[in-house]
Amino acid sequence: MKRIAIFLMTALAACSLVSCNESDTDFARYSIFAVVHQGASGYYFESDDHKTLYPADRSRVPSYVPKDGDRVIIAYNLLEGADQKVPGFDYTIALYASELVPWGETDTVADEEALKAEGEGLVSLFRDDLVSSTTERMNVAVAYLAKDMKKHTFRLVRVEDYTPDQTADGYLNLELVHDAGDDVTTGVEPYAHWVSFDLSEFSEQIEGTKGVIIGMTALDKQRKSVKIDWLTFE
Repeated sequence: MKRIAIFLMTALAACSLVSCNESDTDFARYSIFAVVHQGASGYYFESDDHKTLYPADRSRVPSYVPKDGDRVIIAYNLLEGADQKVPGFDYTIALYASELVPWGETDTVADEEALKAEGEGLVSLFRDDLVSSTTERMNVAVAYLAKDMKKHTFRLVRVEDYTPDQTADGYLNLELVHDAGDDVTTGVEPYAHWVSFDLSEFSEQIEGTKGVIIGMTALDKQRKSVKIDWLTFE
């Protein structure tokens, strides 16, 4: 598959990740999803458990120019010396790499007919276990057919009146929708990459739930559902 993100297989947990540095001993030990923020001291990152990470050492990414609100996967090491701690941040880090992750969209529609208008492109999960979600942000590795990936958008949609393929007590049903626009989706190879979603639109429905069940029409044109439990942090 094309466009597999560099951190695709490693971003759900702390990991070892070889950097571009020529030294075999200089590599990033951790990678996480994060949101970029701009502060008085420059840019910093906020993880999905709301920890702040300040990149005091940016020497390995001299040309990196982040934008406020960017969704990224970062590779980094912790700088733990007392003289390296930056006040006001949970962690001080050496940044090794940052990979941009597109934000998906969210919507609420009345019924299944309105759902079709959101997009009828086929979409699968690259792997069922490459999904992570808090009650605020979801990360999904999607696979889809495309000639020009820039024309494609993805949405998580809540349908007020429909019959889900799978239900479970304590789980919110949502649909993963793919809008291919006017792009070609036949006779081409599949793409795969991460997409993140801000779940704030569904905060009222999410309250008190155990997780979500995501329905989709997969690349084999069959209906599929995946149950996702909310991530919790110590």
